[in-house]
Amino acid sequence: MSKIEWPVPGKVVGTTGVVLGVIASSTAALLSINALLAELSDRTAARALACRRLMSRGERERE
Repeated sequence: MSKIEWPVPGKVVGTTGVVLGVIASSTAALLSINALLAELSDRTAARALACRRLMSRGERERE
């Protein structure tokens, strides 16, 4: 059985920094995409509701 070679502390800190940076960047990107999609969803739902109201108003006027 061979000895375990531990990395030097500087390399560990560097690698940890890279991993944390990738996680933070990914989180920011996903949260931004989520916010954009939520806004688009809200706008679409508002338009659909407005169209339904206009359609039901038109049906009442025909009667």
